[in-house]
Amino acid sequence: MKRLVLIVFLSIFTLALGSQSAGAASPAIITSITAENCSIFVEVYAYVEGEYTVRLLDDGHLLQTANISASVADAYYTVQFNLGVLGSRAPGIGIYLSGGGANDSVDPYIPDIAATCGAGPDQVVLPSSAVGGTLVQSAELYWGPDPGQLVKPLVTLAVGKHVLVVGPDATDAFYKIIFAGKSLWVRAETLGPNFDSVWGGRPLPTNAVQ
Repeated sequence: MKRLVLIVFLSIFTLALGSQSAGAASPAIITSITAENCSIFVEVYAYVEGEYTVRLLDDGHLLQTANISASVADAYYTVQFNLGVLGSRAPGIGIYLSGGGANDSVDPYIPDIAATCGAGPDQVVLPSSAVGGTLVQSAELYWGPDPGQLVKPLVTLAVGKHVLVVGPDATDAFYKIIFAGKSLWVRAETLGPNFDSVWGGRPLPTNAVQ
């Protein structure tokens, strides 16, 4: 009889511990990560309302941060990071969720930069200095930084189009960009910073490139 009572007591104690552990679960977790169109999309499920932060790191270096204001409990929230900041840092990066008692991570996460950034046959490598830019004027595409080097047939990008900007030429008259997986050029006056939630108006590169 004593042995039976002891077994029942241990079972109740184990159930109590299990309930306590469940109550201490993270208030938010990372549920999925996808990469496409040169972006990483991190989906977070918030069990409770609160302010959360998702960080993108590489070898301990903070690359980007995104904030989540979870105004509704038991709901999914998605943040976006731009793969252009990785440059040649791949293959492994870390994605960390914190804030409000949350503590979740995926490290390493290995995106296929060449595929998701749409690299063409020349396999364009994005330098870590590349940033997002927005066309403030319609822009004709050039295959080199010279007025006589227009792409044929002529291709014109519309105002508001987002591109990745590598840097200016030696004369500051043109900017090298990555578009449709290729290295191309546009006139400098047609480009401005990208003020979306990913780039936040980061200044365009100033170091001359070829």
